[in-house]
Amino acid sequence: MKYSAFHREYNLEILLPIYAKFFYALMTCFTWALPAFGTGALPATSERDTLEALERRIRGVSAFGEELLLFPEDKDFVIGLAYPGKTGTRESFFGKLTDQERITLDTKTKRMWVSGYGFDGFLMFFDSLNLEFFFVNRKTKAIVSSNQVPWDLIKPPRDRGGEPTTFEIKEAREKFRKAFRKKPLGGITGLAIKEKRKDGGLDFFMSSNIPGFPLLELGCRAKNGDFYQCQVERYCFINTSFKESYLSGIGYSPKRKVIILADAKKSELIYLKYNSCYSVTLVGRTSLPEKFKKVSGVAVDEEDTLWVSTLEPDDYLNASLFRWESSAW
Repeated sequence: MKYSAFHREYNLEILLPIYAKFFYALMTCFTWALPAFGTGALPATSERDTLEALERRIRGVSAFGEELLLFPEDKDFVIGLAYPGKTGTRESFFGKLTDQERITLDTKTKRMWVSGYGFDGFLMFFDSLNLEFFFVNRKTKAIVSSNQVPWDLIKPPRDRGGEPTTFEIKEAREKFRKAFRKKPLGGITGLAIKEKRKDGGLDFFMSSNIPGFPLLELGCRAKNGDFYQCQVERYCFINTSFKESYLSGIGYSPKRKVIILADAKKSELIYLKYNSCYSVTLVGRTSLPEKFKKVSGVAVDEEDTLWVSTLEPDDYLNASLFRWESSAW
């Protein structure tokens, strides 16, 4: 059956308003489906959910299993803690102060440790100053391998049309190189594990102070079936803007598909819904309790517990680390 131009125009006049209403309703449902968090302030923590660290000034935190890694400011060691996690008092949950272990990494070079992770019989630590991973034997605490991270092979995110063109990749790399040279000292402020790959690799999110590139993706591939070869792979698009220079850590909740960034200046957490590296959407901001001196790091463990470290301990419990169970945030 053939339609005249009149019929086609008439049908469009009828259908367009219907389509518009349909898509408006769809977007409204999508908005309601977003996580109901990221507003107001996080509740004050009880004493049991706070940790007094061996060092007062803590730059960042990593949490996995029932283990914590704390990164003191301007120190050549990392604090490790395997906590018992029992109900009751602060000590029954975290153990005694003497249970915290200093892990000294003797690399003969000035380092800025900001993040770490544990796998099998090893720990891996990231040095933001030199963009380098170190792999440490859990028992002996000896360095067994290291990996300089290439940063100049970055790509834009893959979009609906597929991988970026050669021209887009070249343009993005040149822009990133210029911004990277202007970065503050130690431009990477934290790492959060995104997923463990089926081939044995690890994928991470990275927060950065590099102007225009607050969120990066880093991939670590198994190297000769042993340790990892890691590389900065992509930068992500975010549908909002903020001052990268104040970002001080990153966490990721696979359960909610939400990235959490710590804003040191505003003393708040920024929540980003992660659909893909091409589609990262701001869904909320949460202010931290007033007693917090300066937020320095954030992490989310496998139980969806939120951990936040501060550069100065609070005046009440001398704590530099705070936790909220999944239901509390």
